[in-house]
Amino acid sequence: MSTPTTTTTTTITAVAAPFFVMERFPEPELNWSTPWSDQFEAYVYCNPTSMPLIKSWQWQLLPPPPFVREFNHWNSSTRPEINSYALLGSDICISVNGVGTYSLDTASHTWTKVANWTLPFHGRVDYEWEECKDSQLVNLGSGTFCILRFFHTHNQRNGCNIAVFTGVEVMPRVQEDATGEVQLHMISHKSLCHQSKTTTIDSVF
Repeated sequence: MSTPTTTTTTTITAVAAPFFVMERFPEPELNWSTPWSDQFEAYVYCNPTSMPLIKSWQWQLLPPPPFVREFNHWNSSTRPEINSYALLGSDICISVNGVGTYSLDTASHTWTKVANWTLPFHGRVDYEWEECKDSQLVNLGSGTFCILRFFHTHNQRNGCNIAVFTGVEVMPRVQEDATGEVQLHMISHKSLCHQSKTTTIDSVF
């Protein structure tokens, strides 16, 4: 990854869609004193000075997602991997294997942890469906559940109703630190997709 030669905290206004660059296997940053990271950057076409007619592409450092600077994620020899990512509206969503899912607000450059689970995909996810109603969680017994999500596509040719079924299993996991605290760990299994132009699945029970 190319790294800028200087670090700046100057606020710059983008006039074109920026490019975001992230390390797939980020290094831990446990003792950093700056909020910025050279492992997460944006390539922005902007006005870096007060002269409005001068525009150029500039590297801008971003803050890292919280897990990069949290000690509990770096106790083993395995480095957390960003195993899937997607653009959801103006936000970038990443899933980190064994850690959880985070969302980056591309306007404020603020990270939010969405959940402890990860997306059931690998690599880039093209999210072109619109969620049309609240999701449902169905208890199948013995710690297993089915998550049902409802979508609709507005393509005039191929517009249809879509229901996505994802199987998950919730299991207890004992922390490896001195506390021995037991936490719940969710394992995602196979996802199935049902599409129809004429019928709609409203609920599952």
